[in-house]
Amino acid sequence: MQIRLRMYNLSRYMIKNLYLMFSDRRFLSYIVVGLLAFFVEYVSFLGLLNILHVSYGLSVAQTISFSVGLLVSFLGNRNYTFNTKDASYRHSKKHQAVRYVTLAITNLLITNALIYIFVDQLLIMPMVAKVIVMFLIIPWNYILFRSFIFKVK
Repeated sequence: MQIRLRMYNLSRYMIKNLYLMFSDRRFLSYIVVGLLAFFVEYVSFLGLLNILHVSYGLSVAQTISFSVGLLVSFLGNRNYTFNTKDASYRHSKKHQAVRYVTLAITNLLITNALIYIFVDQLLIMPMVAKVIVMFLIIPWNYILFRSFIFKVK
């Protein structure tokens, strides 16, 4: 009985937080900016993957496309998602960019490792592995953007 009650409370807590997250304008804006960055990153990844037919081509295509998506994501999230008219940011634009690049480098290392595992170990096609990895990063980034990079005073 005790376990059931805990599971029930946990499920209520999760549903409540999912509702709050999806009803938040910033989260919805984050998804729109993220979809745009995803599209730009994925199309550049496919284009580079078709151009670079060498053994290191997968990592090069991943790194370049990730960098392009990063730029689109930073500008969109800075100027659209987390842009606040009534409050000022806790950190300067330069400090935000440094934090953003730090997160990006961490994400790049994680995504490169995951893509390598998915493609070389699990034999998933690179195009599918890329999509899986990109969707795994979504909640992680939103939480860090909101509470670490674009935090308001």
